[in-house]
Amino acid sequence: MASASETSPASAKVLPKDWLLGQLELRYQAMGVDHRSDKVKHPLFDEIRSRIEALIEQHGDLENRQALGELCKEIRDMLDQLDHVPKGMDTAIKDIKKVLVEIRKHIEEVVMRWKQKRPVNRNKVTQDGIRACQVLREDFCPELPPLELLAKGYIPAGELKAYRALYAELGEVALADYWSEVFRDKFEFNDRDIQNLREHIGEFQHYTGDPLEYVPVPILQEDKHRALRDLLFNKRRDYYYTNYYKDHDDVSLVLEQLAKARQGIQDSGADSDERKIRAQFVGELEEYFLKAENLAQPARLKDKIGEGKDYPAQHQRISMVEIERQRQLLLADDVGAGKTGSCIAAFEYLREQGKANKALILCPPSVLGEWEKRLSDGEGYFTEKPNVAVIHPNHRKERWKEWRRAFEESEYVLMSYSMARHNTPIGDKSLLEKEGAGTLNDQEEQDLAEGRAFAAALGVEFGDSVPNEELAKRVGADFMTMDESHYLRKPGGADHERAFRISQCDTVKEGYMVLATATPIYNTIDDVAASLRFLNAGQDRSKTPGVPGGKETVDFSNIGSIRDAIRGKHTRLVRNLLSLRMLRRETEDSLPVGFAPNMQEPHYAELSEYKRALYEAIREDPFFDATEKIHELWKQSAMSPEKEQQLVDVIVEDIKQARDSGISPVRIAFGMTGDAKGMTRDFGTDDERARLATDKIRGSNDPKTSNTDAYIVGRIRKRL
Repeated sequence: MASASETSPASAKVLPKDWLLGQLELRYQAMGVDHRSDKVKHPLFDEIRSRIEALIEQHGDLENRQALGELCKEIRDMLDQLDHVPKGMDTAIKDIKKVLVEIRKHIEEVVMRWKQKRPVNRNKVTQDGIRACQVLREDFCPELPPLELLAKGYIPAGELKAYRALYAELGEVALADYWSEVFRDKFEFNDRDIQNLREHIGEFQHYTGDPLEYVPVPILQEDKHRALRDLLFNKRRDYYYTNYYKDHDDVSLVLEQLAKARQGIQDSGADSDERKIRAQFVGELEEYFLKAENLAQPARLKDKIGEGKDYPAQHQRISMVEIERQRQLLLADDVGAGKTGSCIAAFEYLREQGKANKALILCPPSVLGEWEKRLSDGEGYFTEKPNVAVIHPNHRKERWKEWRRAFEESEYVLMSYSMARHNTPIGDKSLLEKEGAGTLNDQEEQDLAEGRAFAAALGVEFGDSVPNEELAKRVGADFMTMDESHYLRKPGGADHERAFRISQCDTVKEGYMVLATATPIYNTIDDVAASLRFLNAGQDRSKTPGVPGGKETVDFSNIGSIRDAIRGKHTRLVRNLLSLRMLRRETEDSLPVGFAPNMQEPHYAELSEYKRALYEAIREDPFFDATEKIHELWKQSAMSPEKEQQLVDVIVEDIKQARDSGISPVRIAFGMTGDAKGMTRDFGTDDERARLATDKIRGSNDPKTSNTDAYIVGRIRKRL
């Protein structure tokens, strides 16, 4: 019999590898039980189970700590009776883990059978079983910290620091994601396992070293961990940019810090192969920042803008490198951080490198003018104005000429999301009648000839209407920007689907695409799925990183496939899918060197007594969470007469502009959703207008005799 210090699990941290299973095998042979199966059943478990049942009959409650203590003492006594415990026990904590896992299963099963008097449903384990298992764990191995007991079943000796580094840099979800690949037979990636991991993660929370010195080498080397490697790279990039680059004149301080990291790797005591792999990762970061610092200034761009600000600024140079590197990027910099300038600078750089030739910009109508201004040599970013085609809603009969410019001459093509709904007639059919009558003037003859040539190039007849969506797909853009891309978050919505189809043309798929938004906030699965669809569809993502552990394949062109892949997954894992292709900096991280952020002073709204009482009632209501309060307050403010009048004014101006260009609205709707009041106006497609030639603006001007819809629409009609 070995000494007590060698035989007692309470004093020994681990049992030796293969020793416990060998003892079990001898016991099975003595009992005459066949043990030649994939999962050897522990004979001690049968004894443990019978003792649990006896204790239940005796005490009537598994939560009784005294009863569990008695059970644990009996288990220790059984183990103490085993013959021999050799030295070198530090390599086999997983055997203790196996024992505890099996004990937990039996405890849960017995507790549920006793409590519920029905078969075990392992998907709904009672809290009684979990608490009982926790007490059993503490009494069975009191000297093992909870984290070690949970984690060392997977972690070989000497690797704990590597997992601390991984957790400190990327969080528990990344750690769980990694374990689900490395220990597939023991650790399944799901919400419950992550929650269990979080309960015992305290050991990982105080790592203060450089993660580049200790993060697991397979993450840096093996393709199956590519997603985690990319996340680590992005995290380190942001760390060095924020702390050592953005407030400094050049990249020298970043290189100095990376040199320290390289030296730390050399001094870490790891073997030469590991040091080489880690040093290579540091080298990639060095090359990244050197490239951003030394990017050639695009020839047509100003090098100073505004009040002497450098252009492109440091953060915009990072954006340029990232767009070239990722090819599909969610640029989510804060408001005022220069996303428009980043996109223009990236395209100009790629154009001069021969990697891109034409940019297609899709945006809401409200920012179309801002893009026109920035693409100029006056208030814009250019010393020499580029060739820009703007697909305006006005002058429908002449719009084909702008499309012809877009196809044949332009370097930039601007179009609003709403314009993608409409058609453009390729040429004015009335010229054919004049040609037959011999009354064409010189300009009309030229328009007829050019229109016929353009129609022939498109493969249509002169005067035929072609959807703007189709023209955008065929214009030859190999750099596409969707500005204010949060407008496209609704999969299945008309704007989302049109923009998506345009993004799937061959030239864009093989080129570059940027989603630009200052509000990358995702409230629903569809919000996330919409962005993932744009960023991944049509690309080689056969092994999808992070869904979960890279083990699933997702059809990113199919919104249903994306929903199924992310539904029920841990939210931080879902965010990691976006983080792989997202670049976001706050405004203070996007200022040129030497410039201070603007100081903003809040101005508080003046509320009537009634509105103040309503506001306070909603704000203090304990049954609303923060999001519900915001929605309710927003809804109440949107219902004010002032807001109503503003909406009427906007509608009226839009209709007047449309009528000036010969367009009559198909319908106007006013209504209230769960969140806010609003109005929509739909000028329809050309076919709809042909079928509905009469003006459909109808309603009453008397609020007492009509419903809200009719009254508001009536007010609009009166103004017109």
